[in-house]
Amino acid sequence: MELPVFDNTAGFHKFIQSEFPDLANEIVTPKKPDDLPLTVRLAYENYNGGKEYQNHFGNSGLGSTPLPVAVEMRRRAGTLEAGDAPALRAANLEHLAQQCETLGAEQDDARLAVEAEQGRKRFLEEKKAFEALQGQLPNLPQEQVIFARQQWGVSGLAEWQK
Repeated sequence: MELPVFDNTAGFHKFIQSEFPDLANEIVTPKKPDDLPLTVRLAYENYNGGKEYQNHFGNSGLGSTPLPVAVEMRRRAGTLEAGDAPALRAANLEHLAQQCETLGAEQDDARLAVEAEQGRKRFLEEKKAFEALQGQLPNLPQEQVIFARQQWGVSGLAEWQK
């Protein structure tokens, strides 16, 4: 199986043309961030939310680690999962890590919504069953209720009301 080769020359050219048009004929397409002058590199890091920089250099920054094979394959296939965020962040792929975290939050929200709806349905079923049982209880005369409360020490008031 042959993996695709990513070429970010067009993205870099678009950046140079929009941000540094006077340098377009002087700056060569960089292989690593250090190939760029500091001003250009800082501007490139922030251009388009950092996406172009990340796509161009990926995990070539200092202190980065290579991606696990499974994560790399999902990245290339465009099927990243919420749990991939730590590996992507370690590889200096911050934008993709943030996308994974957003995906995870959306999945959590969807799961919580389903659980809330299921809980609501259970509550309504239990309420209906309770109301059905309420109709089966005998109505006691008020004198018996008062007598039972006195015997058991029930005042009918909450503790803070006594």
